Formats: sequence, structure tokens, C-alpha cells
Amino acid sequence: MDKILEYHYGDHNSEVFTLVHSEHLNKVADYAEDVQEFIKFLERKAGKTYALVNAMSAGEYYGSNRNGDYFPKKALQAYHKTFESNGHVYKHHVNKDPKKALGRIAFSHYNPSMNRVELVLELDNARSAKIVEKLNDGHLPAVSMGCRVPYDECSVCGNRAKTLREYCDHLKGKMNKVLEDGRKVFAINSMPKFFDLSIVTIPADRTAGFLAKLASSEPVISSAQLAEQLDKEGELEANADIKKKIELPLNIDSLSKDPKNLIRDSQAPLDTKTIEKLSEMNLDEVMSTFLGLRIMPSRRDFQKLALYSIGQSKLAEDLDAQDLIFNASDEKVLDFSSIKYDNFNEKIAGLLENSIPYMSLTQPLIVSRVLEKVAGTG
Repeated sequence: MDKILEYHYGDHNSEVFTLVHSEHLNKVADYAEDVQEFIKFLERKAGKTYALVNAMSAGEYYGSNRNGDYFPKKALQAYHKTFESNGHVYKHHVNKDPKKALGRIAFSHYNPSMNRVELVLELDNARSAKIVEKLNDGHLPAVSMGCRVPYDECSVCGNRAKTLREYCDHLKGKMNKVLEDGRKVFAINSMPKFFDLSIVTIPADRTAGFLAKLASSEPVISSAQLAEQLDKEGELEANADIKKKIELPLNIDSLSKDPKNLIRDSQAPLDTKTIEKLSEMNLDEVMSTFLGLRIMPSRRDFQKLALYSIGQSKLAEDLDAQDLIFNASDEKVLDFSSIKYDNFNEKIAGLLENSIPYMSLTQPLIVSRVLEKVAGTG
């Protein structure tokens, strides 16, 4: 079973991601002596940037993570070196081809005093130029890991599930919940093999604090579910997946007669200047980047973008002014095969950066917008 393990700032009282500079080794004092010794004698290569990552933590000391995964101390001690043997550094979990990796994991160590896995990354400056630039400017990214496990073991009933379909009722609907008898529900990972450490630069620096603040109310999406969603690579026509992303644990029926409209109306439209710039880009890459940022443009925005892309900007504005939106045809079959995470475009993501808090369909941002809208109309 493949799993994607999210990691947000605020999980631990230390930085997740730190650039390594030989003249500033005092900045990494919180890391294990073995890691500092490795950095001290590291033969730095031209065209490479080195970074420290505070990765996986032992469940006995930190509990389960946000996805409901629990990594026993013995498991991390036994398997953390798979980061070195199997792992590469990727962007947005585009991890099928190691040749597309941004770099490698040069060193992995289990810190016995902090009870966590610490990694030294070697980033290729040519492949990760924009990320290195952001790091040097002080914009720290979010980090998440990919691993494979033979099964998930339920902390409550001990059921061992090799697939999501074999999950017991505890892991299906009560992940990270505390039962009446005091037992917490989580998935025990006793044999993890790590193969992916992904850097997500957008929108982590802009939303990470907000995500941490909302952690107590954010619904839990298991790491196996995240991996399964990413593996679909851009099947935007799958309405069930889109609905799954916007369903909320909040009872907002009392706040609105039509909660779905409340969610939809909380999403801001794209401004004309942004649409103009996006129309100059490859439309498949634009839609793939929307997918990566968890943005589903409204029908109005998509119509304008599509018309702008074929040089019909005047028609787009005329239709918009008349509030006319074409209905989708059931007769024509659309090909979505080119809309996938491999086509994520960093430049396009940069154009959308300021729109992410107002458009993304991630649950915390929807909650924020809906509550703000309700508060403003109350």
C-alpha cells in the first residue's frame, strides 16, 4: 500500500526545513551530532544546494500524525535508511520516474534524543532553481513523504488491511479520534519503506500557519487515500472525487438553506488580468496546475479562459456581461489524459499564488471562506 504523509509547520517545536550553510552550523544545533558531523565533513558539489529536513517522528513520543499514521520507534530505527537507498527528492509527488527528481537524500539518521528521523538533502540547482531561489529568500516549503507498507494495523482492533477496501470501521470513519474508553484510533506502520520526499512550495508558505491553526477541526484524510488520489493523475471528470474534496464536517444547514451554494459562492472569481496571462499559457498545463493547487475554476471562469485562449476575448467579455454561460454537451467525449500532475507548471502556479486562499478547494480554506461569509451576512 502506497501512502502520502503530510507534514505541516506547527506539528513540532522545530523547523521542518532548513538550508545548510557551512558558516552557520550553529543554526542546526537542534539536530543530532551525527547529522552535524556529516554536514561538517560533507564534500559539497558544484551546482548543489544542501538542506536539513526534520522528517518522521516516533509515535511513542509524538503520537499519530495528521493523516492518522503512527510510526513505532523500532520501525523508524529499522527502516529510516530506506530514505537513502530508495528515496529521491520530488516536487508535488511526481515520483514515478527518479530521473525527474530534484535531488537525492544524502543522509538519514534517527535522532535518539528527539526520537525523529533527520535527513540531509542534496538538491540539484538546475532542476530545482525556483525552489532554491525561494529557499534563499526565506520562503520555507511544506514537506511530505511517500512510503510503502505491507499493511495498516488498526490501533484498536488489530485488523491488518493491505488495501483501503480492507479497512475496519475504526480506520474508515474514526481515524485520529479518541473513543469513549480513551483509546485513540490510528494506523500502525511497522514496516515502512520510504521512497519519496516531496517539496510543495505553493501554497505552503502562505497557508501553513492557517492549516496548523485549524488542525483540531480539519477532517482526517488518510495517507493511503492521499496516495490513491494522486495516483489518478488528473481525472478531473471524476465528479465523486471533486465532491469528496468539498464535503465538510460542519453542520452549516442551519446557516444556509443551500450549503453547497454557500461553499460555491465563497470561491472568488479569477480577475481579468490573471485570465489574460493564463490564456497565453498551454491550457493543459493551466488545468494541470489548477489540479495541483486543488482549484476547480467555476464554469464562468473556465468559459472566459477557454475563449481568451483561442483569441475570442471580446466574445468572452460580451457573454460575461450578459451573464451567459454555455451548457456542457453530453455528445462530445473530452480527453483528460494530458491533465495530470506531471504537467504542473511552477510559473502558472506563481500567477495563481495570490488567488489560492480565495479559490482553493482544500477543506481548511473552504471553512475559512464559508465562516467569513456567514459572519459577514449574520
